[in-house]
Amino acid sequence: MSPVRFRAPRRAAPNSERRGLARTQWTIARRIALVMSVITLLVGIIICSAMVMSQRAEAAHETQWGIEHNTVDSPPVCVWMTVERDGKVISTPGTPAGLPVMSSLNAVRNGAPPVLERVRRHGELYTVRTARRGAGLLSFHSLDPNCPHVPLHRYRPGVTREAQLTRWSMRA
Repeated sequence: MSPVRFRAPRRAAPNSERRGLARTQWTIARRIALVMSVITLLVGIIICSAMVMSQRAEAAHETQWGIEHNTVDSPPVCVWMTVERDGKVISTPGTPAGLPVMSSLNAVRNGAPPVLERVRRHGELYTVRTARRGAGLLSFHSLDPNCPHVPLHRYRPGVTREAQLTRWSMRA
């Protein structure tokens, strides 16, 4: 038996017309890739912007609900409250240092609308809402963004912090 020879098919020598066609194909492919990348980037920016606006609206809603429905004695888990009434300031036990934001309390005391802000204190990020409630001022501070517990709206006013922690730790 004689060995079988393998022959590669012959290609025609590249001429200037074929080189021009190949260059044009690569140019079109690059332009399509660029257009698709720009479209993907724009869609990503739009989605990210929508998420940020949604998160800000949710923070505003949650903190307003918290101001209206909670007390200094029994705020939800990962939340601290400060009330100023008749010049006397009362805070939830264990309120982190640097809270409440005194500039916001002073501004609302002097007639400014409610203030919603995000502040960093000792490496933690807090969402803080300062507003009037009845005859006094109230500052609502929630640990942000990912408290390991359930969202604020699932808590009932009047339930102590310890009871909330116990209840949710039993479910985990």
